[in-house]
Amino acid sequence: KLAEMGYTVGVFDFDGQAHQSRCYKLKELKQTKDLKNCLIDQKPLVLDNCYSTNSENLYLMANQNSINSALFSSFDFADIPYIFKNILTPIFDFAVIDCPPSLDAPAINALVATDYILSPVEYSSFGMDSLEQLIKNVEAAKRYNSKLVLAGVYGSKVDMRYNLTNMSKVALEKNLAGLVMNSYISMNSAFANAQAMNTDVFKLGDRKGVEQITNLTKELLSRIK
Repeated sequence: KLAEMGYTVGVFDFDGQAHQSRCYKLKELKQTKDLKNCLIDQKPLVLDNCYSTNSENLYLMANQNSINSALFSSFDFADIPYIFKNILTPIFDFAVIDCPPSLDAPAINALVATDYILSPVEYSSFGMDSLEQLIKNVEAAKRYNSKLVLAGVYGSKVDMRYNLTNMSKVALEKNLAGLVMNSYISMNSAFANAQAMNTDVFKLGDRKGVEQITNLTKELLSRIK
């Protein structure tokens, strides 16, 4: 949605499973467009290091299931948290870093390089447990990035037909005052279909999905501006 609004957006795939890269069906990465090689080379990123996508203003820094702790072990220990930050340059209005909620070397690099965290959560007891761990990870990462802010958490795969969903949301709002966003993303097959078709819900024309993504984007912008 940010790209559709006219912002230039770079998505950096820091997920070891390379889900973002797989969504765009990139079968073989060029050496200069592989996130792993760019991290090893330690040269400032330029636009040519990223793949353009089928969405205007949206670019992807891809990986081949190669972003893991072993990759960072070749660097000096004191430098490890800053490997990604050292090459990140202001070539985009927004740099979106997709990474799992862990505290390994890739995740630490993502947290050190970013200003804000936006986290999805499932409204369930397990979802609440994962948020507690996320908050601990954020506090740990502040050792290297004191400006890091948890901008908000939003419900993902939400089904308001279940009482547990509403109960979990209320509990989260009580425990995380001000962090739980009003916007949420419902259970919706359109998102899975969009991934399979190498596109997005905007191009699919799914009205509900478009409305929810738009609301989430606007609420996020209001929190970080």
